[in-house]
Amino acid sequence: MENKPRVRVSITNNELNKILPYTAIFFFCSLLLGIFLNTTSLIILFTFSVLGSWKSNSIPPLNNKLLWLIIIFVFYEIAIIFTFNTDIKASLSELFTFVPLLLIVISFFLNSKKLNSNLFPKLEFAFIITCLISAILNLGHGIYRGVYLTSNVNYYFLSYDYLGTVFGIQAYYLSLFYLIGCLFIIKHKKNIKLGYIYLLILLLSIFLLASRMTILISLISLPVYFYTTIANKKHLFKIGLIGLLLFISTFLFNPILKERISNVNSKSTNYSGIELRKKIWKNSYEVFKESPIFGYGMQNTNEKLMGQYKKIRFRAATRNKYHSHNQFIQTSLDSGLIGLLLLLAIIVITGYNLYQNKQITYLFAYVCLIGTMLTESLFQRQWGLFLFAFFVGISLVKPLKEDDKIEI
Repeated sequence: MENKPRVRVSITNNELNKILPYTAIFFFCSLLLGIFLNTTSLIILFTFSVLGSWKSNSIPPLNNKLLWLIIIFVFYEIAIIFTFNTDIKASLSELFTFVPLLLIVISFFLNSKKLNSNLFPKLEFAFIITCLISAILNLGHGIYRGVYLTSNVNYYFLSYDYLGTVFGIQAYYLSLFYLIGCLFIIKHKKNIKLGYIYLLILLLSIFLLASRMTILISLISLPVYFYTTIANKKHLFKIGLIGLLLFISTFLFNPILKERISNVNSKSTNYSGIELRKKIWKNSYEVFKESPIFGYGMQNTNEKLMGQYKKIRFRAATRNKYHSHNQFIQTSLDSGLIGLLLLLAIIVITGYNLYQNKQITYLFAYVCLIGTMLTESLFQRQWGLFLFAFFVGISLVKPLKEDDKIEI
């Protein structure tokens, strides 16, 4: 019997260079497409990044401060986890919380020079399209369930967490993704046909998702960014007026949004307002005082918080197993002041890199992300951790042109 020669499939360096930007784009857009695709996209991104670096036999200089801060932060978190946590299974689970942060940043670092030539315009175009598809599917699903299948309009299906059930994304994070999509649309408004309509679709979705912090940040950041990028201020007035009317209309006709904003100071767990968060923060501080330098590790933090909640009979927090609802407080509890200082250093240097690279749109989006950390422990959810890691990674990539153009 004649032996057939084996066919080996190999990818050339040039082919890898063409593929790499699309792995980064897929990773970023997959944030809107559910946890499974998002995890898969990370594996693809890291695999091709390592393969691309190995094929070209080129590794960027390892004297990058931000990269080393991330490495120190991640390994410090891992050390805390295995030092204070006696449950090996829980420790391994927490390990997979922070390792992706390192993998994402390394992926962008290894190929930072290869990505810069054609990544940004394609990434922004793809993210806008993904946001619009997500918003239309979610709105269509909500209308189908809340209007078509019911005799009376059921606003529950047209608001808050249910509006993100198509891909299983929480309202807080989905509205943040839509806000970033709005910033990209404004950046390329001259090159996007029907750009203002797309902008209003995403704005409507943000209002219906009823995440109060994201709505507040949107109402502040979008007009400011619009003002800095538009030459004709009359357009700013028009779109601002339409956006304001859209918000007022949504507020008046959607009872869920109206209730969540009207009860922003409520202690009720139904609205998770300021008073409830203040009580959570106060109890988090009591836990923090017992181990301020090194913290407890994530799993032990949750147990300590539950113990504190039970101690003062904070039934709502005990029943719902609330975390600290503030990333800075959460990091202080998980890894102490050392972890908090490392996180603050990463945040500052990432913002500085974005500014130095003149990635103004990404800097605006990044500031919005940091703003959401004040009322949410972002690293408790994959969407938040991956989005933060993306901005850290993208700050290592220098765009060749600030005025890259896209067309939709």
